[in-house]
Amino acid sequence: MKKYLKAAFIILLAMLCINNMFSQTVADPLLDKLVEKGIIESYEAQEVRNDISKVLKAQFDEEKKKEEEQKKQDKYKLKTSGYLQIMYTLDESTTPTAHPGKYRDPIYIRRARVSFRQQITDWIGFNITPEFGRSAEPYETTSVITSTAPVRRTSVVSRVPYIDFKGAYIDLTFHDFVNFRIGQFNQPFGFENVFSSAKKIFPNDSVQFMRDVLPSDYDVGIQYSFNYKKMLSLQVAALNGTTHQRETNNKKDISAKFVFEPRMFFEFLKGIELSFSYYDRYLGEIVTTTVTPKNGQHYNAYLKFERELFIPIFLTLEYVWGKNAALTYDVKNLVATLEIKPFEKILPLLKGLSPSFRYESWDPNINTSNNELEVYTVGLNYYPHKSVRFLLDYRMPKEKPSDITNNRLNFMAQVSF
Repeated sequence: MKKYLKAAFIILLAMLCINNMFSQTVADPLLDKLVEKGIIESYEAQEVRNDISKVLKAQFDEEKKKEEEQKKQDKYKLKTSGYLQIMYTLDESTTPTAHPGKYRDPIYIRRARVSFRQQITDWIGFNITPEFGRSAEPYETTSVITSTAPVRRTSVVSRVPYIDFKGAYIDLTFHDFVNFRIGQFNQPFGFENVFSSAKKIFPNDSVQFMRDVLPSDYDVGIQYSFNYKKMLSLQVAALNGTTHQRETNNKKDISAKFVFEPRMFFEFLKGIELSFSYYDRYLGEIVTTTVTPKNGQHYNAYLKFERELFIPIFLTLEYVWGKNAALTYDVKNLVATLEIKPFEKILPLLKGLSPSFRYESWDPNINTSNNELEVYTVGLNYYPHKSVRFLLDYRMPKEKPSDITNNRLNFMAQVSF
């Protein structure tokens, strides 16, 4: 009887270990000891091991099932994200036409953006992204009638806060090769145009083609896309070409972007991304049946390299050519951006400190000489947390005539959620 009581006690102890992640590791030595003392047979010890394995497997399967059910529930929940950017800009412009507006303000809100997105079913979802920041710093003139004699009407210029919508679209995801987006979204063109301002290396200096080629980085239309293992993708969009406004003619702008990663064939090329974009634009309103809007094309090619080679490196080379925004001149824009993180491993105290550099060459009319612009920007970014970053840069344009000074110092604090 004592022999069997001992066996029962040890087996019960082994079974209690099931709640412990090291249960089999704990049970095995005990069972081996019982076999060694002759209290139980080897086949009995194996039966106990099998029972423990079955219970553990059942527990694992149950936990996995609950986890999958939770993921499924989370998939269809309304999700929110966003970021807040606070800017300080010191403008050193010496030209008579230096902008007297927001660049003269010591501190202002650059972005205050929130995204609401939800997957309704496996194949349909939506995204709405309002912008609460007064990034354009609009002015409005209002009339005020004085109540004191003599009664008179005066004009008052005041800043008017507003809410702008960026992304506002419906996604129809039928397959990796069959996806549609309907609404307002980034035109599929180039790198900087679709690169989120929450991740951009430099805080407040958009490259020239973003100002003088595309009328806006968002437009209304419908987009088809396919994606193969996140290494090969194509996006084609039919757009109004009027940003937020309604269509002004019976023509649609066509924008297409192709992205390819060589690691699809050669793993050692991991981190490299190549892309080519094409944009066919129409500009102008059809007044009569005999009037045709102007038509012009924009082209974009870029290379992105993001990888750790001794130190983490982020590099983009982007080239844009074709017509300007008014479709009147041929332009070209070259942009090279580099950010490195040299202290990630060698100096833990300086981890997150990242020097950045940019060179930009802009020609607003390739058929005219002595009108080119070169911009040199150096910066120092700090990432103390995955949701917090501080960006500092100094922008030095080299304009013609050479006696113009338009240098700017930018500082931005950002918090994401």
